[in-house]
Amino acid sequence: MPSYKGVSFGEKAMGIGQFDKAVKAIVKTMSGDQVADALAEAAKLIMIQAIQNAHAKGLYKRGNLIKSIGVKKVNQFRVDIVVEVVYGAVHEYGLEKQRITPRQRRFFWAMYASTGDEMWKALALSATYTIPARPYVRPAIESKKEAAAERFADLISKSMQEAVS
Repeated sequence: MPSYKGVSFGEKAMGIGQFDKAVKAIVKTMSGDQVADALAEAAKLIMIQAIQNAHAKGLYKRGNLIKSIGVKKVNQFRVDIVVEVVYGAVHEYGLEKQRITPRQRRFFWAMYASTGDEMWKALALSATYTIPARPYVRPAIESKKEAAAERFADLISKSMQEAVS
C-alpha cells in the first residue's frame, strides 16, 4: 500500500492501480512530437498577439518584421517565439547612444538633400543616435501566457483522452 508522509492510501479504494495503467498507456501512446505540436499550437496565440502589437506600434513599413515572427520547435518540450530579422531585437529592446558611422552620415545627408526633412539633417550632424524600445513580443507573452497554457492543457487533454480510449 503506497504512503505519503505517514498517510496511506488503499490501492483498491482509490483506484490508483487503474490510474497508473492509464498514465503508462498515455506515455506510451503520446510521442514527443505530440507534446511539441501542442506547445507550438498554444504558442501561436502569443505569436498572433506579437504580430498585432507590431502593427499597433507601426512596425510594419515593409512587412518583413511581421512576416518574420513565428514559432520554432526547439525540442519535444520547448518552443520559442522567434523574430528572424536582425532589427527585431532593436525594436523590442531599443538602442542607446549608437555612434553614427560615416556611411550612415552620408545616407542621412542624402535623405536630407532629397526630402528637405530637418530630421535627416539633425541625424547627419549628430555624433550618436538612440532608438527607443518598442516592445511587441514581451507584452504578447505577458498578455497571452495564461490563454496559451490553457490551450496547451486542452490539446494535451484531448490527446490523452484519445490515447486512453
